[in-house]
Amino acid sequence: MRFLAAPALALMALTTTAHAQTALTPKTLAVLDVLSGGTISNTVDGGTVNVASGGTASSTTILGGGIETISAGGFDTSALISVGGYQLIGAGGEATSTTVAG
Repeated sequence: MRFLAAPALALMALTTTAHAQTALTPKTLAVLDVLSGGTISNTVDGGTVNVASGGTASSTTILGGGIETISAGGFDTSALISVGGYQLIGAGGEATSTTVAG
């Protein structure tokens, strides 16, 4: 299952605009793409979160086995990376106030 967060895009459990913030169901095991202009907040994910250039993620929890990738131009703040989770920051990507548990 793949979800996209982009301006004015609505797919099943995720609805977001450039200024709206929507949380996915806890312990989602999907792929979540945050595209340019998209924003996610308070998301719990055990799958993959991809924050692309111009995308923003805040207060994201990455569970064990989950991966968050922040590409050049992507931004994440206040992520919690649980034991066994990963946060990968590409050149030009930015993460602030990340907490690594365990």
